[in-house]
Amino acid sequence: MYRIVIAHLPQSYASLSLKHTRTTSSDPIFSEHFSRVLKVALGNEFDPIRCSFELADVRDQSVQYEAISYDRGDTNDRTEIVCNGSPYYITLSLFRALQRLREESCNDTRILWADAICINQKDV
Repeated sequence: MYRIVIAHLPQSYASLSLKHTRTTSSDPIFSEHFSRVLKVALGNEFDPIRCSFELADVRDQSVQYEAISYDRGDTNDRTEIVCNGSPYYITLSLFRALQRLREESCNDTRILWADAICINQKDV
């Protein structure tokens, strides 16, 4: 059993303003004013998880994303998603959280921030 905690920002997704620069999980971010977020495409339980990394300007109050907190689980238990068109491996716990959250959205994508995927873990 896992639990997902979501920190919602107050404005609607319609006002989302991301810098349209695709990035990867290991690309350096040269400004403290930007954060990497994950744009997750909707799908049903059996669809592969497809997403892209985007940069969000944290000074822009119209930027909307949800920060999720979840049980990391076994860090060796990994599964594949498709991110920026390439395979990307995440923990099974995060996979299940993304799977559930993309099904709950009423838009065609969901913008999320999850530490394990949005922070370059090699820099930690």
